[in-house]
Amino acid sequence: MHYGGLARGLRRRPVEEISLTVFAAGRPLWMRCGPSAYFDREEVIRRARSRVGENCYRLLTNNCEHFCEWCLRGEPRSYQIERMFWLPQRVLRMLRNHVRELAKQTCVSWLIN
Repeated sequence: MHYGGLARGLRRRPVEEISLTVFAAGRPLWMRCGPSAYFDREEVIRRARSRVGENCYRLLTNNCEHFCEWCLRGEPRSYQIERMFWLPQRVLRMLRNHVRELAKQTCVSWLIN
């Protein structure tokens, strides 16, 4: 089961059940061990199959990782997308705090003089 997404070019593809050979398309596969699924194997498969044919792929909000996380843990989430936005948000927060500190120092020195 996978969200075809943009796997075969720029045309959006639906959730589909395909063989592992077709999925790999001649590329090597690897497995990442992560947090355990919240559901048993049969429920994960049922959840995945319940969305076969869905064709609402969105890179930032409904991609293949969102699909897998929903099937395994019940929450559509993409850690890759979250990491992509984490750094800019952190930089902006640091800049905002720095500007606040500069403003405080400026106000204090102005009051003293």
